[in-house]
Amino acid sequence: PETADLNTILGNADFETGFELIDKASECPKIRGEVAFEWFDNSCWEGNYEADIEFAKTTDAHSGEFAQRVEIKNKLVNIGQTVNFKSGQIYSVSIWLKADSAMNVTLLLRKAGYPYSYYAQKTLSLNNTWTKYNLSGLPLPGEGFFMITSEDKGVFYMDDAALGSSLIPSTPITSSTIPKSYFGLHIHSSDISWPDKSLNIGTVRLWDASGNKPPSDDAQWAAINTAEGVYDWTSLDKHVNRAIANGAEIVFNLARTPQWASARPDEYSPYGSGQAAEPANDKYWQDWVRAVASRYKGKIKYWEIWNEPNYDWFWTGSTEKLVDLTKQARDILKSIDADNKIISPSPYDMGYLAEFLEYGGGDYVDIISYHFYLDDQAPEFLYNSYVPTVKSILANYGQNKPLWDTENGWPGQQLATNKAIGYLARAYLLEWAAGVGRFYFYAWDENNDSVILADYPDYSELNPVGIAYAELSDWLIGSKMLNIETKADDTWIIELQQADNSKAYIVWNPKKQINYDIPSSWQIAKMRDLSGQETSLTSSGVVVDNKPILLEAR
Repeated sequence: PETADLNTILGNADFETGFELIDKASECPKIRGEVAFEWFDNSCWEGNYEADIEFAKTTDAHSGEFAQRVEIKNKLVNIGQTVNFKSGQIYSVSIWLKADSAMNVTLLLRKAGYPYSYYAQKTLSLNNTWTKYNLSGLPLPGEGFFMITSEDKGVFYMDDAALGSSLIPSTPITSSTIPKSYFGLHIHSSDISWPDKSLNIGTVRLWDASGNKPPSDDAQWAAINTAEGVYDWTSLDKHVNRAIANGAEIVFNLARTPQWASARPDEYSPYGSGQAAEPANDKYWQDWVRAVASRYKGKIKYWEIWNEPNYDWFWTGSTEKLVDLTKQARDILKSIDADNKIISPSPYDMGYLAEFLEYGGGDYVDIISYHFYLDDQAPEFLYNSYVPTVKSILANYGQNKPLWDTENGWPGQQLATNKAIGYLARAYLLEWAAGVGRFYFYAWDENNDSVILADYPDYSELNPVGIAYAELSDWLIGSKMLNIETKADDTWIIELQQADNSKAYIVWNPKKQINYDIPSSWQIAKMRDLSGQETSLTSSGVVVDNKPILLEAR
């Protein structure tokens, strides 16, 4: 959404204040010309030193006297402005663009420093008519860039840019009954025991279902479909049968193109050459979807099109092509079983989600998938900012469909146990409160992650984080959230209606330990913590910290 003060953040947004010569002769001698005041060129860096780009002031403007002309003869151009992003703000940008002839450029809102995260992106097809383009996203607080980038050869023009911010809309709490299927999990290997029943796992997502002994236990497309018309279902059968035996619904991800079927068979992918590319022939995709859906009719109901297509480890094709593959898959899956549900490709980039919807991808899916990885943010960011902003993107494209988090966790070095317990529990609580219908934890047998539920090598015994997961699932399944509030001292309170219609309250403080005075109107008699310990309360005071506790009347 544009704001009334949309022009106030950018300097020289109308390109009328002036231009200055750039000098990059020492490293990039072919980057030359005049760039508008307040704007910068960021095209001279290792890997792009051969860039041949000419910037110029032009009177071929959308309005006023001047505009910025950019001619790309070789390599990639980045031109933009620095923005100091603030917390809790949705940023919206607009700019008028045109080109001498058809070419693509991309609008970006991104982090300034490593890892250069994209907060929003949109690839545009320009023609020779001035056109206004818009982009919105939720940046993390700190220094970032609004940037226009392209590696197409040609000439494009920029004029009348604007950038502003608006507060993230408030989030109404989700008041429906919490189902067992909210608690999802990834289990890589079919050779290890099913997780402890106390975890209440209601659903599994089959991605990275390659086990500890790949490729013998690889249950994804590239390993199953070894040649045209040739399928080895051994591994996937094991995964599917085990999940069904344990009462868990299955989400199957259709991605990872076999090398023989790949449009770019020698292209790098960490899973194997060619696996991030689109199929060389649509028939290969259609045959695969038809074969897997036919074999598991009535066993697998939920079909996710692709994994994290915003990252070139997983997808190097165009967004437009992925939308096309989504439509093809939908037609086949629905023809085989009308009860099949199609889940969108699952990015962790809001810009990519918007671009997928911009190309019409939402028309071909029943469920929207997004990976709400938090990076350095505490879980409260999910409720306050992240989920509401993703939902605002869906609303902008008329997508009133279920939103699932089909992969989330904390990759990297292990967190301290108490912090890990707090993060996991609060993330599950707050995603549900914000309107996310499923949360698939990554992963059961992934010893390298910061938050793990059981210990390597056999994962047979829950650790304290796993015990907390089990306890939380026991608190929530069958309950409803009636209200959520945050106190001035940062204490969070969720009011529950439990399965027996009794009231209970979940309380925590993410920033400090406090002595919390329980309101007498709650009529609390006991407390349960995430270790499973139950304590009778004889006074109105209780210690609250970053790990949620449950206060019950009975």
